[in-house]
This record gives sequence, structure tokens and C-alpha cells, in this order.
Amino acid sequence: MNSQVIPEPVQAAFSTALGRAWSVVTTEAAKEIAAVKEKALGEVRTANTELEGAIEAIERLEEQAESNTAQIESLTARLNEVEAALQKSETEKAALRATTEQLRDQVKSQQAELERVHKTLTQNASATQKR
Repeated sequence: MNSQVIPEPVQAAFSTALGRAWSVVTTEAAKEIAAVKEKALGEVRTANTELEGAIEAIERLEEQAESNTAQIESLTARLNEVEAALQKSETEKAALRATTEQLRDQVKSQQAELERVHKTLTQNASATQKR
């Protein structure tokens, strides 16, 4: 067998070339990694900013919801007061109608009684004059 030995200068040149290639590859890989890290860091910052904005918006909406709830409760209480006042007013109105009707009936009865008394007096006066 013929064993071929790589000459030392070729082997040294190959090792040097391989070392330089490895150095270039690792340098380029480090640049790529740094670029990816920088891009990821920017995206994380953007996401954090958006998250903070969303949290602030949620807090504002929660405050608005609490305010709306308080306003709804206040308006509901006021509505209940107005409904009670309306019911009372309707009850009073019905009572006044009944009273008015009773007074009308009394006035009609008094008018009829006055007419009857007037007629009787007129008849008595006529009878007295004829005597």
C-alpha cells in the first residue's frame, strides 16, 4: 500500500485556511445572532409598549364602567322616586275625581232641593195671595 502523506506545508496551509474560514463563519454567525437579538429586543420593546397601552386602556375602561355603574344606580334610584311620585299623584288624582263627582252629585241634589223649595214657596205665596 502506498500511503500518501500530506506534506507539512499543505497541511499547515489547510489548517490556516480552515481556521480563517472558521473565524469568518463564527464572526458572521455572531453578527447574525446580534442582529436577531437586536430585532427581537425591538419587538419585545414594541410589544411591551403596546401592552402598557392596552393595560392603560383597560384601566380607563374599568374606571368608566365603575362611573357608569354609579350613574346607573343613581338614575335607577331617581327613576324609582319619580315612579313613586307618579303613583302617588295618580292616586291623589283618582281621589280628587271621586271627590269632584261626589260634590257634583251634592250640587245637583241641592239644586233640585232649591227648586223644590222655591216651587213650594211660590205655590204657598200664590195660595196666600189668593186668600
